[in-house]
Amino acid sequence: MLIRILPLNSHVGYVAQNRDNIVSAMAEAHRDKIRFLITPECALSGYPPEDLMLRGSFQTALQDAIDDIVKKSQDYNVSLILGAPYYKDGNIYNAALHIEHGKLHIAALKKHLPDHGVFDDSRIFAKGQQTFLTDIDGVSFGVMVCEDMWYPDPSTDLKKLGADALI
Repeated sequence: MLIRILPLNSHVGYVAQNRDNIVSAMAEAHRDKIRFLITPECALSGYPPEDLMLRGSFQTALQDAIDDIVKKSQDYNVSLILGAPYYKDGNIYNAALHIEHGKLHIAALKKHLPDHGVFDDSRIFAKGQQTFLTDIDGVSFGVMVCEDMWYPDPSTDLKKLGADALI
């Protein structure tokens, strides 16, 4: 399996531009026969998105962009892990979404939210409670978002669930 980690320099608040860059990267990965494309944390919104996350218009723009990426994923044989804010049940999560063949799957909701230095994640994001595995071509991937890699519990939980590899 060919894997590409996208060195995307997303701009905070420029959802349409970030979406277009991600869709272009999917097309390029498809052309290059890359099967698995991974974006950085909050690639769609830019990081840190801070109070933009609380604006209804920004939430709508993010959801529309996710829907657009999901729809366009039908055209490519690429499995995408998209770093994006994810709104669910009145909460905002810092998520890694697995998008493939026109379908959206949750791959990870960030559990460990930093609140030091320039980081203020727990003020904006809800803490993820579940550990998710995602399957790509028969390989079970445990996906973690940034800070979760610095603590043993997410990787231990993913391994117990049967992850073949951690991202």
